[in-house]
Amino acid sequence: NGDFESQGVINTVFAGPAATPSFRTRGLVGTLARNYLETDFRPGFYTIERIDNASGPNSVLFGLGSAGGVANVSTKSATLNRHAYGVDLLTDGFGSQQVSLDLNHVIRRDRLALRVNAISSRLNKSRAHFKDNIDGLHLASTWRPGKRTEVRVECEQASVTGSVAYPVPHI
Repeated sequence: NGDFESQGVINTVFAGPAATPSFRTRGLVGTLARNYLETDFRPGFYTIERIDNASGPNSVLFGLGSAGGVANVSTKSATLNRHAYGVDLLTDGFGSQQVSLDLNHVIRRDRLALRVNAISSRLNKSRAHFKDNIDGLHLASTWRPGKRTEVRVECEQASVTGSVAYPVPHI
């Protein structure tokens, strides 16, 4: 299994389909969650708003109750009160190029908003012929029909190819 040691070092033992994403806290296997739902999918950083790590008895508060804790990734959601736009460009000495886009558009203030996160990445590694190609799109919407009701919907499509040292992207 691929796991996170307690010091935060990633250790992948088995490659390919035998590898499952997991992590350990104090030697105990933990649970990975996305928006507080258990998952084995690790999202790209372009979709992440926040990462929480709860270990020991505190992990029971998240509803999963794993003895090794819970690592939760909260994805970006549409905000209802303001427009926000951002573009990140990355390049390095190995010829890598990456563009990520983050757009939050309020359609109707305090009622309806849409957020678009996208990435196009061609990352070259220090070793010859080691590359990662990532193209992804994440859509999130928030609708507030009443004062005490809020509906959030999100979807993500991504293509990850290349020669990577680990069987799955790590967070």
